Amino acid sequence: MIKFSPWKPVSDPRLLKLLGKGAEESAELSKAFSRAIIQGLYGTDPRDNKVNLDAIVEEMADNQAIQEIFLDLFKGEIDLVLDYHERIEKKKAQLNLWLDDAQSNKGD
Repeated sequence: MIKFSPWKPVSDPRLLKLLGKGAEESAELSKAFSRAIIQGLYGTDPRDNKVNLDAIVEEMADNQAIQEIFLDLFKGEIDLVLDYHERIEKKKAQLNLWLDDAQSNKGD
């Protein structure tokens, strides 16, 4: 007998659109970061001559807009929202330590 996973796909049209747009915007941000790694932060996209740094900031803003709307949908679940902000602070602290370590290990 085959057992199927009990998950059910998202059926709410608004949430489905938001999740899809979030996935698209996340991919675009990833692409902008990757392009900057390959071409340099001040390199340009040959299709539109946009500077990679500008593209990154634009895609970050697009992602933040999606995130804020997503959190607004779940504002009734206050623990979820509080956990989100706690996670941001924890991740920022971890990243700053990691970046400081990278600075001290130059030339290794």
